[in-house]
Amino acid sequence: MEIRSKLLVPGLTDASDPTLQVDFTSRNEHRITVTETPMITPLDVIALLEGGHLWKLRMPLPDASQDPHIPENLTQIAEAMARKYTTAEYWWREGSRNG
Repeated sequence: MEIRSKLLVPGLTDASDPTLQVDFTSRNEHRITVTETPMITPLDVIALLEGGHLWKLRMPLPDASQDPHIPENLTQIAEAMARKYTTAEYWWREGSRNG
């Protein structure tokens, strides 16, 4: 999975020449980095509790027979996410969307 990060790098340079009518120059840079990371790691499903003691965690698997809202497989989950995905470009439309 790719994680994208944006870093804002502001800068300022004083003008050392007293004959110029410019006291300083400034700049703003946006840097984008891409980092590869696994979606889930073993560290995501362990817990250190009670002073650093390792605990095993149990997570129940979704059971579609008991809940009609749980998709039957990962493909359905991915398709539902793709249908509902929006970027910040259209944030003003979010209130008017129907699920």
